[in-house]
Amino acid sequence: MDRKVVKKKYDIVYLWANPLVREFNNTLHPITHLNVTDEKKCFRIALEESQKKLKYKIDSATSDSLSHIALTGCKVLHFTGHGAKGGLYFEAENGLAHFIAPKFLKDLIMGGKDECKIQLVFVAACNSINVGKAFVNAGIPHVVASTEEIEDTCTKKFMQHFYLALLSSRTVSEAFKHAVNLVRAMPDPADHVKSTDEAAKFILLPPRGDHDKRIFQQTSEGNLTDMSPKLNGRINQTHRELTSRGSYQYKLMNVLNRRNNNNYKVVNIHGPKGIGKTVLAENIASYFYERSSFTDGGYFID
Repeated sequence: MDRKVVKKKYDIVYLWANPLVREFNNTLHPITHLNVTDEKKCFRIALEESQKKLKYKIDSATSDSLSHIALTGCKVLHFTGHGAKGGLYFEAENGLAHFIAPKFLKDLIMGGKDECKIQLVFVAACNSINVGKAFVNAGIPHVVASTEEIEDTCTKKFMQHFYLALLSSRTVSEAFKHAVNLVRAMPDPADHVKSTDEAAKFILLPPRGDHDKRIFQQTSEGNLTDMSPKLNGRINQTHRELTSRGSYQYKLMNVLNRRNNNNYKVVNIHGPKGIGKTVLAENIASYFYERSSFTDGGYFID
């Protein structure tokens, strides 16, 4: 009897992590904020320009969301966030970073099975080569990673053109080469930063793998289906940097989060004029809103 083919729930899943702080030796340390909003726009542009009939999801990267994707299935998984030589920083509650080592990433993405059905993983994080190797060890045939930290503009352009090429029925190898060539031809993104050097930092794993697969060759033209968590309300999704304020934001978010059994209905932020009270409140609202933390959504009242 032929085995029933289980259709994957998603074609492409984009997971992003932008935690506020990490805990080390019982002390909170701020983490540099990533401009994930612009990168998500580049990702959506690639999907729209492909004119393919795709089911996609954009969600925050937590151990729960990665487990969900491993169980429900997708063709391509993208991760954007902070990386380290020993793993990736996902998100825990209220802005705390959750470090996941390669071994546990491999176990999570396997979904309890002996083999992983995800065809490609793109790890947009600095020093992600070891994590990329862990995904290869999990049986994923195509992994895009980096050997070093890459300038943001180069990463966004590479990602946009890689996905557009992939969705235009190019092979994984062709899409990768095209995106690398695009970055090489870009104007230098900053002083002392050469586009040619940045392009050389992208790597396709495994190095001697067969990357002639056309992942989306059978995908017909049609409309996109956005299966991302719905954002209810009206909150400006911007982040304004407040030097060393990540720990304050984290502590205030802990107070506001009902899941911590708090009964606070109103939190006042007070202090002298110009110290950043409004910006802090806006950042907190934006953080919760982007992650659909409150069922009824959020609203900014001026």
